[in-house]
Amino acid sequence: MRWAFLGFALAMAATPAPAQVLDTLTLYGRVDAVLESVEARGQGVVQPRRLRINDQASRFGVRGTEHLGGDLTGWFQLETNFPVDAPTRFFGTRNSGVGFSGPWGTILLGRWDSAFDASQVLPIDPFSDLGIAAMSGAAVHQGNFARRDQNSVQYWSPRVTGWRTRISVQARQDDVPTSVSPYNYGWMIAHVDDESYVSIAFERHKDQLELTTTPGSHEEGRGIAASQQFGPVRASAQYGTYRRTGAVTQRSYLLGLQSVHGPHELLGSYQDSRNGGLVAAAAQPRCNLLAVGYRYRLSLHSFLMAQYAYVKNKVGSLCNFGNSPLAITGSQDLRGMGIAMRMGF
Repeated sequence: MRWAFLGFALAMAATPAPAQVLDTLTLYGRVDAVLESVEARGQGVVQPRRLRINDQASRFGVRGTEHLGGDLTGWFQLETNFPVDAPTRFFGTRNSGVGFSGPWGTILLGRWDSAFDASQVLPIDPFSDLGIAAMSGAAVHQGNFARRDQNSVQYWSPRVTGWRTRISVQARQDDVPTSVSPYNYGWMIAHVDDESYVSIAFERHKDQLELTTTPGSHEEGRGIAASQQFGPVRASAQYGTYRRTGAVTQRSYLLGLQSVHGPHELLGSYQDSRNGGLVAAAAQPRCNLLAVGYRYRLSLHSFLMAQYAYVKNKVGSLCNFGNSPLAITGSQDLRGMGIAMRMGF
């Protein structure tokens, strides 16, 4: 069935749609892979250096819009992971939904990045939350607050002199006991102009322990993020606090730099995270992640990239590589380097 649907989408894109059906229909995507050399050292079972190939959010998407009269526009998007290093079994696994837009903003139903993720991660992380240097390695509760929610209802406000808001609610799942009610909700407020960005965000997970349904366990995240352009250099920062039932409040931050000189880009970030363990724990986790990178842009959509990341777990094993983490034990440190290639369309 999924292949029949994909074939139907491709056929639609190859044949101009009648004006009365859709005003625009766009195919888009990218292929992004990285060759990495990674290791983990320290106490416990050592992970020896190994070579691996990892996908970096390769995707294929179909997007369409239709003017419905007046200022109302209907739109849809179906976006799917197509990893180059492994097969995929599902369609519409990335940001996918249907919605309506007007002067009052946008309403959508589907699977989409949460308001917290959209405001605190991609606008801030120089590495776009990809690879071993990804922001979710140490910050934003080790990625727990960088979610793409299914069964999501969202409202996006129009921009008013640079201001925007977003509200996201994940509906309760039907396949859980009636005594449990796991769901998420959150919001963000941001101000954006050509050179600066600042946002605040909140998100709550009810009856959940990370992504596992857990009665009586609740999580809350609060974040503030900002970036500023100084000529060719963009500086960014994010700070968040994360509370969980029965645990000490975790605090983390990221500092980032990106310097662009023609096709050459230099990247760097430092992340730090502390606490988050059980209240009764003898010691609380503490870790950081340092990363540097170089990107050479071949075109608007294609580039080559090299990156290096060092993860130091001072106490515990809280931090790891942002994407494709290694299995580690307490107080182990990780080192890795990678060379990535991306082509988009």
